[in-house]
Order: sequence, then structure tokens, then C-alpha cells
Amino acid sequence: MTPQNIQEVIKAVQNDISNHLGDVLFPRFRNATTPYASLLAKAQQVGFPEEYLPQGLDPEQAWQYCCRRTTKLDDYLLRAVSKTADEIVWAVVRENKDKANKVLSYTQISNMTLNRHTGTVSAEHPEHPVVGAVLVNHAQMVGSVTTDQIRKMVQDVAQKLSGVPMGTCWFLPAVHGAITRAMKAMVEGLGASEMGLLPIYDSQESRQGISDAVRADLQDEINACKEEIANFTQDSTRIGTLERRLAKFDELRNRAKLYSAMVEVIHDDLDQEISKLEASVAEMIGVKKNTK
Repeated sequence: MTPQNIQEVIKAVQNDISNHLGDVLFPRFRNATTPYASLLAKAQQVGFPEEYLPQGLDPEQAWQYCCRRTTKLDDYLLRAVSKTADEIVWAVVRENKDKANKVLSYTQISNMTLNRHTGTVSAEHPEHPVVGAVLVNHAQMVGSVTTDQIRKMVQDVAQKLSGVPMGTCWFLPAVHGAITRAMKAMVEGLGASEMGLLPIYDSQESRQGISDAVRADLQDEINACKEEIANFTQDSTRIGTLERRLAKFDELRNRAKLYSAMVEVIHDDLDQEISKLEASVAEMIGVKKNTK
């Protein structure tokens, strides 16, 4: 969120006369893989922003995903053979045991090749049921969004909305209630996935729990930044990398301000830590620019 957006959110929070602090999301993702077109239609139906949606897999991504996930079918195995600038080759092999069940041998059934330029797939013995199943699976995956992508989308959206992780759950401020509920409605329509939502209302216990979670989350991110900066070197670290860290510090500070306005998080010590890291990175940027 930009500083201007943060100020707008803080103002909205301070002017909110309701006692709704926010919502805790309990996502469970099961068989959520779906065509991008269907996902887009669902998002438009429930009012979920299109820009948050992950893109469907292209032919190469679908090929790698399909082959890596379909590594065993009955007594057949899929094995990567080669990857060049022109093609990606996988093989279907059959696993055989000797009569004493002590020795394994393998018979190659088919090579399956993705042309990286055209996105088309060809195979030896496409009539074989295992080979055919892989080819059909690939065709279905092209243009689809996977369950893992949906999981990451929810995580990314929660982070963009200043959400705070609470174990496997997320707390999102009440000011984002509309988009939170739109995301819930969309995810619950994907396969057998579920998205539990628990509204949190104002109480001393709620404020304390949220405050503790915010502080722990911010401290974890500050510690991660400290560790990363400790490994920066004056010669090898790019200015762009350092500038992205400065933007990260702004994000952390803005999140602390947002929650301070909502649940009175005491964040002075965190702000001091952020300022020290910020000064350290700014100094490194100044040195690098002056040596050019």
C-alpha cells in the first residue's frame, strides 16, 4: 500500500463507529485447479479485483507441472530425459520385478516431447493409455490456474491488505471487509476448497491478541531484513536491491501505523529498529553512487 492509501485507511479506521476490528480467514485448498476463464468469471461475479488473479499456465509451464505431478501411474513412471532450447523430453517407463522380487528392471514405453517454440506435444505410441492420460492432462492444464497458485494468491492478497498471519490463518482489517468476503466467495467455489471467516469485534482480549500478532509479525520481518542486510556487500549488492529494501521498510512502518491506529500497538521500538536498518541501507546506496 502507498503512504497515501495508508493514510486513507487509517482515517477510515479512526472514523469507523462500528466495533468490527476485522476478520480471521481460515483457508483450506482442495482441488482448486480451474481454468483461468472460469476463475475470471467467478471473480467478476463476486466483485474480486481482476488484477489479483494469477495467470493460467502456458504450454511449457503446464507440461512441467503435469509431468512432475504425474510421476507414477500403476507400474509406470515418468522420468525427465532432457531440456534444450528447442524441446523438453520426458519418458514413460515401466517398472518390472523379477520372480523373487529382488531385482528391478525398466522398459521405456514412450518419449514425450514438448516443442518450446510452438507449445505442441508429440509422443511415441500416443495410443498407450498412460501416454494418452499424460497428453490429455497436459491439454487440460494449459490455461488453468493451479491449487498452489490459488494458495499463493490468497497469501499475496492478505499481505497487500496489511493482513497479519496467525499460524495457518490470516487477520485482515475491517476496512478491507468487502474484498475479504469477495475472496472467500470466489475460493469456496473452487473444487472442494473452503474459506472460513470469523469476524472479530472490539474487546480488550481482541485488541491484545491482534496487537501481539502484529508485533510478532513485524519483528519477524525486521529480523529477516537484518539477516539479509548483514550479508550485503558493498561491491556485489546492486543499488536496485538496496532501493527495494528501502521500500520494504516503508511498508513495515506503514503497517505498524495502520495497526497502531486500530488497536493501539506500541511500535516505537520497532520504528527505531526500522530507522536503523533504513539508515544503514541508505548509507550503502550513497557510497555506491559516489563511487560511480
